[in-house]
Amino acid sequence: MEEVDEIPYIGRKLHKIGTKLWYVRWILNMVFAAIPYTILVLALLGINIFANMLWNDWWAEGNLFLVTQTAYNVIFGIHSIFLMFEW
Repeated sequence: MEEVDEIPYIGRKLHKIGTKLWYVRWILNMVFAAIPYTILVLALLGINIFANMLWNDWWAEGNLFLVTQTAYNVIFGIHSIFLMFEW
């Protein structure tokens, strides 16, 4: 470890600027991509459940295709929200 020189002052300053830019990038991603996507996904999931409950008479009385499609949409919709927030 003696062979490694200390980071010069300009290197520390650049590292701090780079770190701040990294956080700004994450915040911009959250504000302009993740939050609108979350609102859209939750709205579409709500419409899907509403349509299947009221218009299809409770998933057409247990139609396997409609039930599995709704389950698929809920599971992967929720998982995709976490992907958008980069968790």
